[in-house]
Amino acid sequence: MNAARRIPALRKGVISPVCWVLPMQYEQFLGVADALGTDARWVVKSTAPGGAIQLLQPTRDRDFAKVKQYSEKNAVVQQYFPNPLLVFGMPVSVRAHVLVTSIAPLTVYIHSQGIVHYRQDYQKHFKKVPNRTWLFSQLKTYLSQTYGKNAAKIAFENMGSVIVQTLLVVESSLEEHFKSYSTNRNSPFKCKHCFQLLGFDLIFNSTLHPVIIEVNGHPDLDFSKDANESSAGDHTQQTVIDDTLKILFSNSSVALDVAEALETLNLNIGIKGLNCQSSHQLCLTDGDLEYLMGTHRQKQNKGQFQQLYPSTENHKYNSLIKDLVRLQNSKQKTRQKEPVPTDSRHSTPDLHPVITAVESFFHGRVTIQEQGYSQEQDAIGSVHRAREDVRPIHDVFDINNPYMEKYKKTQCSEDRQTMPYISGIFFEPNISFSPEFDPYTSEYYAKVPYDTMITRVWAHSMNCDCEVRLEDKYGLSRPANYSIGIGDNRVNLLVVDITHTEPWVINTYVVHVYREGLSEHEQEFKDDEAHQVCSLIQECDLKFIPFDRCGLNRMPYSSWPAFLQQTDQLPLCKAGDSPGQWTIPCGMCNDRNTCFFRKARWQPYTCRHAHMTHDRLQECMAGKRVIFLGDSTNRGIMYYIMEQVNGTLNEWDKTHDIKIYNNLNHNRTSTVFGYFPQFMIPANQRPMFDEAFMQVLAKAMPLENSVNTVIVIGGVHWLATHHLKVVKDILLREGLSDVTLIMKSLGAGFHQTVDGIHYLTPKEQHKVLLHNQGLIQQAQRLGFEVIDTFNITMARYKDFLQGKCSCHFHKVQEIVGTTPGSLPQPPQTKHTKIYRRGMAEESYNYHVHGDINALYSEILLNRICDP
Repeated sequence: MNAARRIPALRKGVISPVCWVLPMQYEQFLGVADALGTDARWVVKSTAPGGAIQLLQPTRDRDFAKVKQYSEKNAVVQQYFPNPLLVFGMPVSVRAHVLVTSIAPLTVYIHSQGIVHYRQDYQKHFKKVPNRTWLFSQLKTYLSQTYGKNAAKIAFENMGSVIVQTLLVVESSLEEHFKSYSTNRNSPFKCKHCFQLLGFDLIFNSTLHPVIIEVNGHPDLDFSKDANESSAGDHTQQTVIDDTLKILFSNSSVALDVAEALETLNLNIGIKGLNCQSSHQLCLTDGDLEYLMGTHRQKQNKGQFQQLYPSTENHKYNSLIKDLVRLQNSKQKTRQKEPVPTDSRHSTPDLHPVITAVESFFHGRVTIQEQGYSQEQDAIGSVHRAREDVRPIHDVFDINNPYMEKYKKTQCSEDRQTMPYISGIFFEPNISFSPEFDPYTSEYYAKVPYDTMITRVWAHSMNCDCEVRLEDKYGLSRPANYSIGIGDNRVNLLVVDITHTEPWVINTYVVHVYREGLSEHEQEFKDDEAHQVCSLIQECDLKFIPFDRCGLNRMPYSSWPAFLQQTDQLPLCKAGDSPGQWTIPCGMCNDRNTCFFRKARWQPYTCRHAHMTHDRLQECMAGKRVIFLGDSTNRGIMYYIMEQVNGTLNEWDKTHDIKIYNNLNHNRTSTVFGYFPQFMIPANQRPMFDEAFMQVLAKAMPLENSVNTVIVIGGVHWLATHHLKVVKDILLREGLSDVTLIMKSLGAGFHQTVDGIHYLTPKEQHKVLLHNQGLIQQAQRLGFEVIDTFNITMARYKDFLQGKCSCHFHKVQEIVGTTPGSLPQPPQTKHTKIYRRGMAEESYNYHVHGDINALYSEILLNRICDP
């Protein structure tokens, strides 16, 4: 494939790394390795059975001795592809199952179910990580969430393109190879029903450009003996086998369809033995007709395979095919081109114009049904056919992006004494922290203003054998976006030794980034001063209600006390989803610096929410068992309620399982929490919603079939209408039809472009609003009480606390020495502990911070106690 780099159409995009066969090309390899120097790494694969795969740098003394053995031993060496795509800090490779049913002319399919392997970094020779695999669908979802749907679509389309380009380049060589199987050297080898299932191993670089690192002629389709890997892998293998048989044994009648296409297209072609004339540009042979009918027949019985060639995208290969024709003609100058026998087939370049026209004809007649792999149900063929050539992904994502230069590590040390240290910590936009950076100081503190909600952070290791990874040893080792919540945010930078099978953490640096709250610099509020009353429905920089007003708008009240007096006369709300808005006293609504956000209150338009006394709350919650099923936002509500009922919070953890608390309200109240969805578990092992709900109910038993049993379902964005129906059906089946059901609606989140977290544009946030409205309507039809948190949190979306999703409005702080009824102030850094007089230092308790979480938790308590 090294020679393929000289083909003009392939010069702009690499389809495979440079490679050499050792020992035959040993000297050539060393010459190139020396020229590229220490910046290049090389993957050496022994061709012996069970041979090792090593990643070496011949310019290093310690590696040269290992390379030298291949001056006599058989191996293949190829350049390690720089800047591979990292998924959660780890490189990945893709195994695509490719079926070739004809090589000349080409017919090739790719299966929609491929495998993605997590791999160690280059220092561990790019070895596969055991029990860590994804399916194509999971990778595509990750790419969509991280880079956008269009980027994911293009990446997968271009994976198919490099596979087709590779097979087109090797077509003539394979034809020559197959002649060796023929008894007559001048007659091509014929095998009408031959096929080859290939395993293409590819990697994407950091700009999502795919390259082929290996083609396996005998991919492993055996079922796994490892229970941890068997489910997804075995299902994929079985599906590939089943769909291959569907294609090979398809027997649809297609002769009339092909005949109609050739007659309708009016091409300047003839048919040998029927009407072939010298004026025809091409005369089809019987073999060509069999090929056209075979490809059309296979396409109708392809299962989950997608036909890569021929396809409606044939035009993207025009330039390459022209170059291949010129190259082939230059080789055949000394001999006359012989006519193709009647029972043989033309090559792909010869037949390409006819194949393209026929595919376009069939595409115009029928609706494309092969969208599951990469086209995603958008008929884009007509757009691409209008262009002479479709530009591959390297034109969409510039590989040589000069913007990335500033992130590169300039140099590193071989001295092992430097392994625990980093050479610098960097933020973008720049953040000043103290003390000044010193490699021997591992903890730093910084403060950023309220409007700084996201920062890009990266660091460089001093040693060449180490990397700095964000948050954990498998975290990102490249510049990454990090969301900054109100209050303290802990950024962990782990120095990882990557010379072992598993990364070793040898040092940790911590930067405490404190983000100021909106009310942090406000002056003392005085009732007797003139204030405007301002409303807030949505921020102008995140308009999720397209045609409604945004920002702070003045309300028709003479003063803040007058507003409070009037709203306090409103009746109590009879529902938890009463529409409303945020209200804030300001000197001037058009100047936020004059506003007092510590006085902000959520005000329904036609009613008011009450705040119960502690005695009334304890009386109401006596005898109740409250079950929460949902994500961390539901967990925040539960802990707030536990603290309010008890006057203090004695237990807390970030459980992602089922947790029961029976010691509340003098043992008269209990809560149960079940985490859902369990994103940390592989997708194929996660419990479905009905399973998770049944597990929580089983743990919570025995339950009363009365209002004393309260079930709260909800989360940020995962909840769907069918979940509510599942809850009702299960409770009816279990004899619990009279319990109190409450749905916490969707909330703000995923509005920051954080690595590894999907991002929603304002337009997509509007779709979430519509989905939320549908949820509320369904919940009310099914008899649920509703706590609508969407508008409450979206209007104050900037006030999120620490967390990648930007969706948390609560934070639990550990305090030491508590007395019920007195609450601590939010800490400026997480390491600060608040001590209380009269309590021993070892007496640990917790407090739930977050005014917005407290607001909708109080609304929930109202619905429990006054339904």
